[in-house]
Amino acid sequence: MSIDYRPIEIVSQPRKTGLSLRDWLILTGVLGGLIGCAAYIAMRYKSMVTAEKARFQPAMAELLLAPVAGAPDGARPRIGKVVLVNIAKREIDELHFMLPESIRAQSPEEATALGQLQYTRQVIGRYGKSDARAVQLSCILTVIDRKTRTVIASRPFQWGNPTTSISSVGAHGDVIGSAPRSEITDFLRDLREPSEGNLSARSR
Repeated sequence: MSIDYRPIEIVSQPRKTGLSLRDWLILTGVLGGLIGCAAYIAMRYKSMVTAEKARFQPAMAELLLAPVAGAPDGARPRIGKVVLVNIAKREIDELHFMLPESIRAQSPEEATALGQLQYTRQVIGRYGKSDARAVQLSCILTVIDRKTRTVIASRPFQWGNPTTSISSVGAHGDVIGSAPRSEITDFLRDLREPSEGNLSARSR
């Protein structure tokens, strides 16, 4: 049995010589707009962080106080808005600014609960001959009722695994994975509006 292979006629298409001046102007305008938008967002975020840190600074000593005791089971108050503080650095934690506005206190007057973070850093590897280190970051987040100074809840969180490779150019410092932003947000939201499953678990 033979198969008849038929030749396929290939029609060549004229090649474009490149972008026209009009195309370049449009592309430049779009890129310029995107860069300008990104710069504006970055400046606005930096301004927000600076302003909130300044508002909380006078109350920092109170925010760093250790809780007096844990609340009995079934008597834990629901939290309102929370402020996250880094115990070791004695300042507002960077994770605080990743929280949604419905949970994040933007001033001491809004904060009804404190989230104190204690970090653990474990070096799990190095990147070749560079000074960069792969670090597994984790923390314990303790949520405290601001009025009574009692512990509402406490839970450990772990960052993602650091990347397995980095650019060798100018590599230095510690490399960590992605922050557990959504997990922390869900944890705090649940303390604010407990789910039915957690309510039944607490009642047992």
